[in-house]
Amino acid sequence: MRTRIAPLFATVAYGVDAVRELIFKIVSQITISYHDSPLSTGSAGSIKAGDRLPWVEADGVDNHAPLEKIDWQVQVYGEAGDGLRAWCLLHGMPMREFAWTLRHEAAGFARNAQYLVRPDGHIALCDPGRGPDALAHYFRDRAYRRFCD
Repeated sequence: MRTRIAPLFATVAYGVDAVRELIFKIVSQITISYHDSPLSTGSAGSIKAGDRLPWVEADGVDNHAPLEKIDWQVQVYGEAGDGLRAWCLLHGMPMREFAWTLRHEAAGFARNAQYLVRPDGHIALCDPGRGPDALAHYFRDRAYRRFCD
């Protein structure tokens, strides 16, 4: 059974698109979310904190490319406010601004909102505002000294 039938079944099943997609989601763990985690706060657009950062490639720019450096970072789709830019610079928080496109909208992002991305690629904080207050409160409330004033 294990050496003859199971491999045949697996080969046939993997040939079905829906099965292949399900297996990919299970193995890659892209369906994991942390919505109920104390590390997850807020929503902006259709994206909720705890979601994995949606992948978008627009105008040759891949929003997952900055995730190669495994660290906290802020991503803004549109324009960040000056206060947010200053806070990120002061605290050594990498911030990426992506020019707004319809692809970002289709992926669920809100224009000009800030998304704090955890080192594992999940979103910790979604904030539709353009200022640094939500970030400061997020780290202070969790006593994360690295980014506290």
